[in-house]
Amino acid sequence: MPSKSEIKGKAKRAAGKAQQAAGKLKEAAGKVAGKKGLRAKGRVQKVKGKAVEKVGRAQESYGKTKRRTGEKLERAGKKTQRASEIAESAILAARKAGKAVEKAGKKLKK
Repeated sequence: MPSKSEIKGKAKRAAGKAQQAAGKLKEAAGKVAGKKGLRAKGRVQKVKGKAVEKVGRAQESYGKTKRRTGEKLERAGKKTQRASEIAESAILAARKAGKAVEKAGKKLKK
């Protein structure tokens, strides 16, 4: 399941793309109408849109990395827990075996 950062990053990327498209339209309208100011505003909006898109990509990448790292840590924790349970079982078995050996040794001495 995607993290909040991933979702926000995707939304920000989409917003950046939309801003770029709006900038292109302004730039084209300025070109057709012969208005340098509108054309310049369109270029500025395109650049801002690219920046927003890149921030969104970075945010999405951060979210994916964070989620994947969390998943790996969770798996490692489960493996560690299982290894601990096995070690505990081995210790209990060794104690039982030790007691059995002691008991057998006492019987032999009699």
